Amino acid sequence: MTSLHHLNLLGGLGPWTIVAGIGIAAVVIVCILRGPVMTDKFLATFGKLAGKFGPKIFYVAVAVLIVGIVLGQLALIIIGAGVAGSLLLGLLAWHY
Repeated sequence: MTSLHHLNLLGGLGPWTIVAGIGIAAVVIVCILRGPVMTDKFLATFGKLAGKFGPKIFYVAVAVLIVGIVLGQLALIIIGAGVAGSLLLGLLAWHY
């Protein structure tokens, strides 16, 4: 008599693991479907504020990055590089 246990792929998973997997898959699908609409709204809001605050935020982020490099503080380096890089990526996304 052969065992069918090896044929049941989800047999080792608990019921909450399966529910969590279905929930994560649903969130991913909703994000994929809702992404273009949210991107348009984000870019419209970003475009209004980018011209006004963009250069100031960029210069502050670069200053934080330089201070982090001089002091050798990894947290300041990460914050400065992250803010400056995300601002540049946002500006690239807005213009292209």
